[in-house]
Amino acid sequence: MTIAYTWIISSLEVAPSDDGMIDVIKIANWRYRATDSTDDISSEVYGSQGFATPDPASYTPFDSVTEAQVVEWIEDAIGEEGMASMDASLVVNIENIRNPPIVTMPVPWATPTPEPTPVTPTETESTDA
Repeated sequence: MTIAYTWIISSLEVAPSDDGMIDVIKIANWRYRATDSTDDISSEVYGSQGFATPDPASYTPFDSVTEAQVVEWIEDAIGEEGMASMDASLVVNIENIRNPPIVTMPVPWATPTPEPTPVTPTETESTDA
């Protein structure tokens, strides 16, 4: 099993003005996807991560913020233990998709519906009158 993890940042919510800075990112809305390359099964979680007002000395203008930077902020906020827990949960979800622990079965007392009998077309004779 080879798992690839992917971040998808779907939107950023900003404060138009905060402590003299313009368009300050306050919330990142994200999805985190795990895909098993063996059979292309994937599972994902989603969430939102809030951020405090940045230090004006280290503020990155909104137009200069990169996806990698936002992902780093999210991972730092979630922490190593939180990331490890999320990764483990996604692996379990993939395994449950592959081998469901619970499946739906028809009730044993129901009368099974007979399968329809296929109709085989036959040639018809045509007669000229």
